Amino acid sequence: MSPKITAKWYRSNIPIKNFEINFSTIDRRDISELSVEEFIKEYEVKNKPVVITGAMKNWKAMQKWSAEKFSKHYGQKLLKTNGTSGGHCYKLTYDDYYAYMQQTKDDKPILFFDNKFTERVPELLGDYEIPDYFKEDLFDYMEKEDRPDWRWFLAGPARSGSPLHQDPHRTSAWNAVLSGRKRWAMYPPEVIPPGVDEELIDTEFYASPDVMKWYVEVYPKIPPNKRPVECVAGPGEIVFVPSGWWHTVVNLDTPTIAITQNFCSTQTFHFVYEDMMKKSKVLRKDFEEALKKRAPGLAKRLFEEFERRQTDSVIDSSSSSDEMSTD
Repeated sequence: MSPKITAKWYRSNIPIKNFEINFSTIDRRDISELSVEEFIKEYEVKNKPVVITGAMKNWKAMQKWSAEKFSKHYGQKLLKTNGTSGGHCYKLTYDDYYAYMQQTKDDKPILFFDNKFTERVPELLGDYEIPDYFKEDLFDYMEKEDRPDWRWFLAGPARSGSPLHQDPHRTSAWNAVLSGRKRWAMYPPEVIPPGVDEELIDTEFYASPDVMKWYVEVYPKIPPNKRPVECVAGPGEIVFVPSGWWHTVVNLDTPTIAITQNFCSTQTFHFVYEDMMKKSKVLRKDFEEALKKRAPGLAKRLFEEFERRQTDSVIDSSSSSDEMSTD
């Protein structure tokens, strides 16, 4: 048997409990002790991840999206999978997909990863609400057909997940778990995580191995002082992924069901806008025009602050160069 086939078989059969952890190196805060103002000050401004508990207590989804009840409410609804290795996406009923989840032995299972779930199953949108911490989203000023994808319904079996990546346009994100558990590993924007191919970062969204391959082949070789920050999030818990942070997620249970949304706030506007200037000129223009049209006062303040940051960055860079030249 070839080494590749042997490795794939091993990743498909190693007990998922081997990847469970009983520690967290990411802050955990309950809404009873975390105001919106403190969240902004301690986590958004500092660009720091956090797990938030207690924010989903009143969601209908907490009952309707459990492993036992989702099929009862939405079993015959069509949802879309992520792309396979051949680039194909599939639309399946949840009941058919649930049967697949129960039987799959793949080391890289197919996920429900649907960015159009509100069109296919609009009832889902009424089952949850955006937590107060994340309600400011500057993309709301854009027409829906112009704004980038920002929300996804997620479901998958154990071993499924997302390889290491940074979210598009350096947006921030929140990910709320309704059923099952997710193991998270994160690195800050300035750190290239172990296993990521630096030469592919600018051309591939996922410039790293598949999630199970990363945990089996890369993670064990990472020195303790270079390990990611990590946590496990379960039902009722929300993970805040700050702007630009690398992250990988592996589902520990079958099924694991979640909802996630990306957003741009006034705190992270400079990161998002700068990324658009480099990579998405059309989107940048649409975003800028929408802000100036629908929120002219806010837009003026944001763009003036952006220009100041750019100027300060040039000055700091020039000062550093002068210091090096005199050494």
